[in-house]
Amino acid sequence: NTLTVTLTANYHLADGSKVTISGLTGSQTSTSTLLGASSTSGTLGNNADWNIGGTLVLTAASGGPASNSSVEVTFDLTNPATDQSPLQTCQ
Repeated sequence: NTLTVTLTANYHLADGSKVTISGLTGSQTSTSTLLGASSTSGTLGNNADWNIGGTLVLTAASGGPASNSSVEVTFDLTNPATDQSPLQTCQ
C-alpha cells in the first residue's frame, strides 16, 4: 500500500532534524531504508528509515520544513498476511 501523511511543523526543522512516525504496526516490510519515500519539495528527504516494529524515521533536508508549514510524505508498506485489529489511538 502507498501511504500518504501530512505533517505540520510547529517550528523550523533544520537539515538533519529527525521526524519519527510510530505505531505503524503489522507491516511485512522488512527493516530497511525506503528508497521510494518522498516528501513535498524534498524537505523531509527522499528516503526514510523503516523499522519492522512500526517506526518510520524521516530526515529534514533541502532547508527542512519551515515553521507552520505542511509537508506531505508518501511511502510504501506491505500489508500484513492476516487481518489485524485497529488501533484505538494514533500519535
